[in-house]
Amino acid sequence: RTVAENVAFVLWALGFTRKEIHRRLIPTLKMVGLHDKADCFPNELSGGEQQRVSIARAIVGTPPILLADEPTGNLDAHNSWQVIKILKKLNNVGITVIVTTHDEHLVRMSDYPVVQIRDGRLHRMQDWELGRG
Repeated sequence: RTVAENVAFVLWALGFTRKEIHRRLIPTLKMVGLHDKADCFPNELSGGEQQRVSIARAIVGTPPILLADEPTGNLDAHNSWQVIKILKKLNNVGITVIVTTHDEHLVRMSDYPVVQIRDGRLHRMQDWELGRG
């Protein structure tokens, strides 16, 4: 399936009309920077672009919460930054974004609350623990 078909499939599965699918598809692809790749197949995309297709599929239905498990795990620095910018945009439009990561650099760059799991419990990290102030 093409990028557009992959993203549209989510809406089709949710029972949206063709008109509503089309109305949502282009803005979603634009948000993740893939509107010019709508007719491409997965093997024609870079790893970063494939990751952005996954994000598009996750957000096209406008969920209130997005869980992103290691969204930058296999990406280079440039593509990681592209994904982070998209996640920040989503948060700015009202979607709660929860990211899990082992990437310490990513955590230190964050301007958002950071929690860590220690001994099975969540602990809010303080700015001084993160080297942020």
